[in-house]
Amino acid sequence: PLLFSYFPPQITSISPANGPTSGGTVITVRGSNFGISKVVTIGGKSAAIAAGSDGEVLVTTPVGTGSSLPLAMTTAGQSSNTLLFSYDPATFASWESTIAWGGLSSAPESDPRGNGWKNLLSYALGVNPPTTHGGEIASRNPVSFGRPAMTTDALGRLQIGFWCRRTGYGDDLVYQVQFGGDLVGTAWEPATNPPAVDAWDDVWEYRVVTDHSSAGGRRFARLRVETTSPPSP
Repeated sequence: PLLFSYFPPQITSISPANGPTSGGTVITVRGSNFGISKVVTIGGKSAAIAAGSDGEVLVTTPVGTGSSLPLAMTTAGQSSNTLLFSYDPATFASWESTIAWGGLSSAPESDPRGNGWKNLLSYALGVNPPTTHGGEIASRNPVSFGRPAMTTDALGRLQIGFWCRRTGYGDDLVYQVQFGGDLVGTAWEPATNPPAVDAWDDVWEYRVVTDHSSAGGRRFARLRVETTSPPSP
């Protein structure tokens, strides 16, 4: 019988070695013995291979978070050594760098289209500033990103639903739901009921918070979003 032996793939360099949590970074992986059928993973997640040869491949990073994650290749059942890839901290600044602004202002407090959407809120609620029209309402089913949705539960209590960045994908943000009985001179009260959370993907979850008050009359809700590390204008 003929016996064949395969040398394991060897990775010598990756460039770049970091990228945003949103994924989509094209990494050049260089080395040897890459073979034909190869799989590249970053932190255990598969990275799409765009093109390549026996000594160089282009891979696209998946959505992810974390630092010093092992990037490895498997070919013909044999695994390579690993080099380290890090996702940039998920902050307003890293998000802002991924948007095609088309000449519009990317400052956090700017409203580039004049439709009520400040860039910081767009980051927090999943809206693309250059393309949003401003009137979109958040919804889990069907999935729609936009302004918080106001509904009521079976008992008639006010509810507010909104998209929220998950841990690791917006750790510089603080979301706070507040309720009140009047829009003029009211003392807004932080919500005391825990949110109902529906995870959608690695980055986003949909939260619904129900008013803690059972009192009759008008009730109002609002969502406050602040950043723990204010970005530079």
